[in-house]
Amino acid sequence: MENKISKNTDLKILGKIDFSQSLSGKKQINPMPEKNHAFIDMQNLHCGVKRKGWKINWKLFGKYLKKELNVEKAIVFMGFIKKNRGFYNYLKSAGFILEFRKVTRLSNGRIDGGNVDADLASYVMDHKQEYDQAILVADDGDYCRTAESLARQGKLKMIISPHSMKKTSYLLKRIAPKTIISINSIRSLIEYKQNIQV
Repeated sequence: MENKISKNTDLKILGKIDFSQSLSGKKQINPMPEKNHAFIDMQNLHCGVKRKGWKINWKLFGKYLKKELNVEKAIVFMGFIKKNRGFYNYLKSAGFILEFRKVTRLSNGRIDGGNVDADLASYVMDHKQEYDQAILVADDGDYCRTAESLARQGKLKMIISPHSMKKTSYLLKRIAPKTIISINSIRSLIEYKQNIQV
């Protein structure tokens, strides 16, 4: 009876561990893949890429995040504009989760209230128990506190800056000198090109 209880207990404890067969014939324990989340400041990303004269293929970007960075969920933060519903549906079809901020259009045509810094930062911290590490897709000094906190806790995987490294926030580069890249460095992998099916 004692042996049966012991075996059952072991099975419960090891239930989420991935076993594989080694060359020696003995079982080895491999760590489970990371479950990471990406947090994307849409306005920041859109403006940075637009200045360089190219567009993102969001389906390719989603695949890149999943394959290269083990991203389980990619959350996009942006202001909601009614006429952009078609684009929002496209983002959803590419696997992105959308978090909207209410905005208003001023009499001069400009949008007021589209700054999502606080929304993104609070979401990252409120949900930190749900992911192993975070990928921040943003380049704004306002995210320094968030990036510092994540780095201290070992939960900052990478920062993807929407700008060239030369123009990326010095403060963010100081926080993550070895894990910050420019979106331009992966342009060939995620750029939108006409007549290319994904």
